[in-house]
This record gives sequence, structure tokens and C-alpha cells, in this order.
Amino acid sequence: MPKRSKRRASPTGQPITDDDLQHWPAPEIGTLTDDQRLLYLARKNAVSSYAVGLNLQRLSKTYKLSPRWIRRLFSRCVETHEDGRIWGFRALVAYVRRNSATRKMPPRLNHVGRGGAHSLRTTLELEPEFRAELDNFILKTKTVAGRGHFSYADYDSIAEFAVKKLRELQYECDGKWPFGSESLGYHSFRRYAISLRNDNPTAAAKGLKDQNIQKKLKGGTGIDKPLLAPYERVEMDAHKLDGRFTIHVPDQLGGHVSRLVRRLWVIVLINAHTRAVIGYYLSLRLEVSSVDVLKAIRCAATDWQPIPATIPEFALAPGEGLPQILGAGYIGIPWEETSVDGAMAERAKKVQAALKDVCHSRLRTPEQGYSSRRSMDDRPFIETYFRSLASRGFHKLPNTTGGDRNQGRSKQAEEIAVAAEFSLEYLEELLQKLICQYNNTRHSALGYRSPLEYTRYLYERRSLPTSRIDQVLARALLNESKWCMVKGGYNAGRLPYVAFSNAIYSSKELAVRHDLVGKKVLVTVDRPNDVRTIQCATQNGNLIGTLKAAAPWNGLPHSVEIRAAIVKFRNSRNDFPSSSCWVTGFLRCIEENSGKLPVHPAYLAMRRILQDLEQLDHPESDSPPVQNHDDRNVAVPAPARTLSATAARRTELPARRKAKS
Repeated sequence: MPKRSKRRASPTGQPITDDDLQHWPAPEIGTLTDDQRLLYLARKNAVSSYAVGLNLQRLSKTYKLSPRWIRRLFSRCVETHEDGRIWGFRALVAYVRRNSATRKMPPRLNHVGRGGAHSLRTTLELEPEFRAELDNFILKTKTVAGRGHFSYADYDSIAEFAVKKLRELQYECDGKWPFGSESLGYHSFRRYAISLRNDNPTAAAKGLKDQNIQKKLKGGTGIDKPLLAPYERVEMDAHKLDGRFTIHVPDQLGGHVSRLVRRLWVIVLINAHTRAVIGYYLSLRLEVSSVDVLKAIRCAATDWQPIPATIPEFALAPGEGLPQILGAGYIGIPWEETSVDGAMAERAKKVQAALKDVCHSRLRTPEQGYSSRRSMDDRPFIETYFRSLASRGFHKLPNTTGGDRNQGRSKQAEEIAVAAEFSLEYLEELLQKLICQYNNTRHSALGYRSPLEYTRYLYERRSLPTSRIDQVLARALLNESKWCMVKGGYNAGRLPYVAFSNAIYSSKELAVRHDLVGKKVLVTVDRPNDVRTIQCATQNGNLIGTLKAAAPWNGLPHSVEIRAAIVKFRNSRNDFPSSSCWVTGFLRCIEENSGKLPVHPAYLAMRRILQDLEQLDHPESDSPPVQNHDDRNVAVPAPARTLSATAARRTELPARRKAKS
């Protein structure tokens, strides 16, 4: 065994032990060629033996390396790397550059333009103001006219700018670099621009066409994203549909005219583990509101029934639908958290309260956890679904607006929608077909099961939550409650009444309660789509009964949002027709003013409410009878309790017409 000498000292002055050598940084030996690997192993063995104190002369004979070279290799290994650690065995790889090249003499080109190596680095060190101007020009972005995005300077412009600035510094007169070189330093400026943008990725990303890249750079790579259990996280978002549709509005001549509808929104809830869409809602508003979000949540938390299809192609095939169609055990499955973006409607207090009290779920906003970068990667499953919904559905229709607003297809889509009569009623059936068909499509990430099949698989393995959402509370998600003052009384010469949402409410029970005048009572909207009647209770919890709205709000059924929109519309119009029912007057005003502008959102909401009433077939109803106060042709159904008896003679909604191919 070779005789040991004194152990070598580490950079800290302590003797190097065998354990220290085990923790020295080492290269990835698999990346070396055969010759490089043999040379590296010989150097490593020699340096390791020398570090622990073996005889240098014997090591030189054994590994065919001179003693001087072994000492030099050891000194390289104990030097400090730029990462803060010692070089270690990384310094033993052949042709590894440990220090960057530096120029000791000023650059001066010869008669053939050579001799200017590292001239740009030297010039930037000598001219700090020039370097600051060049860096600002490279990273500066400008708006591309007519394209709606930003772009940074190309390499030709960068080289031209640098040569211009150096010419102002008298470099050309003095014969300094880059003047005299064949390319005027173009390749050096190009490499410097690439290196600078790599060192400043956030600033460089501003010049790219895809602005979402800037958001992606705010966070990590997503490796810290937690593994999700079934129904642990539900992603919720709103998507603007890439299509234009029309609605048939009655005219004064007894026919119908096609009116263009604005692009609508769909709110979707998707299970991040099973990839299944558990609820959705088609919003008819200009912007999504918290009420629309609550309706989508209610769809996910309660039993779901499909819309009857009027077109055979839109009929649901066996196995298509939401998870609720699998059985009673799949209705009302709670989830732990709901991931949303920064939309105000999804972060409203009433939405958070509904998720917490009814669904037992907490709201996860972009400010929390790994999703703080506010990009589409924060909710990858729902964003991928929206992309699939567009590419496999609406982008295949002739009335699509396309996925890029710069393509100029919006006007063409409007003309096609009007000419081919793509009705809004077809949109609801088409959207239902696309969503339910997706839930029944096999997915590679689910073991080539469909989302519904995978949900059933988890249910049979008892991997789903065992608790269920209270269906009574879930159906009451949209019920609005408010404390209102009872007014009137014998002192005012008027029976007691309550003012709620621009309407006067009273009943026989409240009319005799003069003791409640001046006190507050709790009014509750138990039927969100019909606020002609509300429930009333005292502060002690005693139920007074049902209050009915007085004219002009006792005619057609409507919601609180529609009532507010009608009041705002009436105050802004001088041609609002006089009518004892403002809802009927609103419908008539919209139908008489048929122009090129899109239909009012409140009119679309009224159409949906009236169509829902058309599908009812109850012999009795607590709603007051529908009163048509005008002889004009208004799209109004018959009273809900007499729909069956008067189906042949009622005023029907405009019939659906199949889109022309």
C-alpha cells in the first residue's frame, strides 16, 4: 500500500477527508465521450489520492501524469465556482473553461479586419452610457399598428443603432472597432442582444405576440402543483362563445324579424380530477354577474334534467349528460375548493357565502398558492376545455367569429347568422350537446375512460365524498332576502305595505297588521324568476305569508334583475309605451323598434322565463294570472295554471326555424 503523506488542506484550511471528496461536485459522466471519460477518471483518481495524502511520485507513475500537473489539477478543484461552491471534480473535465476570456490590450484591427476578439465587451466597459442606451433599445418594445400587440427591434435595427451611436463617439474617425471589420460588428451585436434578452426574460417577453407568455413567466413551472383527490378542486370560469346568433322578434304585421344577439357567455364548472363538467349556465347578459355564477353552481349542486331537443342532431345519445344522470348517489357531491380567476362576479361575497354554506367549498383566488401568476395555466383543465369547445364546436359553424379578433370574421359571422337564421334557441341545445358529449368522450389521461365512466369507477371504489349537499339549500341559492320597513298605517290613511325592488307589496294578512308599521320585516324571494310574489316574516320568525306586487309589476313573471333593467330602460326612453304592465310595455317597445342593434339582454332573459313557463303543465299555480293589457302582438304565453286548457288559443312564442345550410 502506498505510503501516505500529510493530507492536503481545503480552501477553509481544514484537512481533506474521504468524506469531503464524496461531497465534491462532479459532472454528469454520461455526457462525456469515451476518450474524455477515460481521461477524467484518471485525473479524478490521481487528484483524490493526492488530496488524502498519498505519495505524489507513485501517483505520477500510476496515472501517467506529471507531479506538477497533478498539483495544478488539485488547485483547480479547490477554486470557487460562480455558483458559490468549489469546482470539485467538474474542473477535471477536458477543455472546460473555468474563466471567461478577458482582453488586456485595446482592440485594434489589422489591415484585413482581424484582431477584434472580445471588442464589444471592451467597448461596453469603456462606454457605460453607450451600453445603457443599447440595452434600452434592445429591450424596448413598440406597438405594431393594426395588429394589437407589441414587438421589439430586430437585429438589423440593433446593429444600425449601435453603429450610429459609436459613430457619434468618433469611433470611425479613430479607426476603432467595429469600423474596419467586414460586417461592422453585426454578429457581435446580434449575440449580445440574444444574451441580454435571455438574462431579462420578463422584459423580452413583452415583445412577443402572445401576451399570455408574460403571465406565465410570473410563476414557476408548476412542479409544486399539488396532487388532487376526487372532488378536491373544481375549476370555474366564464367563456365568451365564438359565434353570433339571432332571435325572432314579432313585428307589427304579424310576422317575425331576425334580430342579432350579442356574443353570449357560458359559465362552466369542471372537476379537476375527473375532468367532468359538473355544471354550466348560459348567460344572456352583456357581462357575467354573480347571479349567473350562482345559477351555474346550483346546476352543479342539484339534480339536472336535459333540455328537450327540437333538432334530432342535438338529441343526447345514451350515456351523455352531466354526472347527475348516473344515479341518485351522484347528486349533490360537495367539493373542497373552487378555483377561479380574478373576475369580480366569481369573487362576489354572495358567491363565497353560497360556496361555503351550501357546497362546503372555499374559494381559491389567483392571489393564493401556486396560481398567483394569473395565467391560463393556473386552471389548465377548464382552459383546455374551452379551447376544445371552440375548436370542436363553434369554430366549425359558418356563423363563428373565430378565435382571433384580428381575423376580421365578426362582420361576416353577423351576416351569415342573419341570413341563415341561427336562432338563439338552437344555441342552448347545441351547447348542451357539446358539453354532454364531452363528458362521454374517452380521455387518455383517465385510462381511456370518459369523465362519466371515471366518475362511476371512483364511486364504485368508494373514493368519492360520502356527504351530500342539502338539496333544499342548493335550490334556494338564488333566493334573495332583505329587511324592509313596513309603511302606511292608519296614521297615513293607507293599509300597511312593503316597498321592495321598485315595487309595492301587500296582502290581506299584512293589511291588518298595523302593529308592524315602522318596524322591519324580512322579505324573501322564493321564486327568482317570478317576483310578483314574495314571502314575508317578522323579526320573531313568524311567517306573515305571501305578498303580491301591485301594478305595474303584477302582470308577466319576471326577475329582480329584469325589473331593474326595465326601470332603467324606461327612464332613458321617451317613447316607452303607456301600459298598466311595464313588462308588457318593455316587450312591445323592443319589438317595435327593430333595428340593427343587438337585442336588449333583459328581453332575452324574459324570453327564457316565458319559454320555461310554456313547458310547465301544472293544473294549479300560486302565481297571479298573466294579464295581457294590450292588443298588440307580444310574445307572451298564457297563464301558467291554464297552459294546458288554452294551448290551442294562446299567443305562442315565435316558432323555431331550422337554420338554413
